[in-house]
Amino acid sequence: MRYSVKEKQPKSLLQELLKDENEIHCPVYPEHSQAVEPWKRAMASGTLTGKVSSHHTVKNYARYANEYLNKHAQLSIEGFREELEMMPPEMYGRKDKYFKAIVCFAKFLIRERSLSRTFLDQAMEIQPKRHIPAKQTSITEEQLQTLLSVCQTRLEQLIIHLLSSTGLRASEFCMLTVGDLHLPEGFLIRSTGERREAQACWIEQSMFELASGASGRLERQEPRSPFVSSH
Repeated sequence: MRYSVKEKQPKSLLQELLKDENEIHCPVYPEHSQAVEPWKRAMASGTLTGKVSSHHTVKNYARYANEYLNKHAQLSIEGFREELEMMPPEMYGRKDKYFKAIVCFAKFLIRERSLSRTFLDQAMEIQPKRHIPAKQTSITEEQLQTLLSVCQTRLEQLIIHLLSSTGLRASEFCMLTVGDLHLPEGFLIRSTGERREAQACWIEQSMFELASGASGRLERQEPRSPFVSSH
């Protein structure tokens, strides 16, 4: 006798959606505010994700959830998007924590058949991205003049001029010695990299006049840094 085995057919997307909607019709928590305390216990015990959340995390996540629920009766993607849009991009830290807290709350509601599974997919589309402001790579002429105006000695003026015209890093500048300065020729030698490789760095000829009137520490003596205090 032959027995035929029917192949298991995958459920259609429509069936999945209908199942999801049927579950929502009998939610465990009709009012989402009722789920906050059970959710906090689930986080603290590790029964939500398998990881026990710290007291600090539970407290902060609950604060963000209550903040949302004070404005919206139920958790929805529309309300979630509205709250995120009200936070400026510069507040990425708070925005990111808020997002993670609400998503965690949503996972609990979904487990308790009180929220549609589609919420998480939609939430991932509006996940905050870090706002990185443009870096200022140079100072303006006005800012340079402001720095020079507060210099008390010609040596301090020379330091500002060298930093602004050569682009030396702070570490490279601090390693300069008197022997590295070739002001009459219009260049200095800087050490770069871990191997202390020497490179020529051209500077303006006008620096020589400024250096000539600066402190006697710039006289050509034994090699040492003229810009680091010996005290």
